[in-house]
Amino acid sequence: MVVCTEVYDCERVAERTLELGFFTEQELNAFSVLIHRRRCLPIFLGDGWRCPSCGCERSDLAGMANHILATHPPEPFNEEDLLELRPRRCA
Repeated sequence: MVVCTEVYDCERVAERTLELGFFTEQELNAFSVLIHRRRCLPIFLGDGWRCPSCGCERSDLAGMANHILATHPPEPFNEEDLLELRPRRCA
């Protein structure tokens, strides 16, 4: 797995990617649950987390994941998601 730690420019803010091993197993599980349940992913601020939907901030990822799961509905399926869910026809 390639990990880049260079700074790059985003539209609004300079962002930094995180190094391999930055997250604990519990934090990785929180991301996994958010992805599996089709919720938005939080933004890391350096000393805390921000919800991209409402701007709520929490100091820990578990608290932010709980906020997102309790407050925000799942993201709707897009065309690519629906194509993945369709059964494939054998030729």
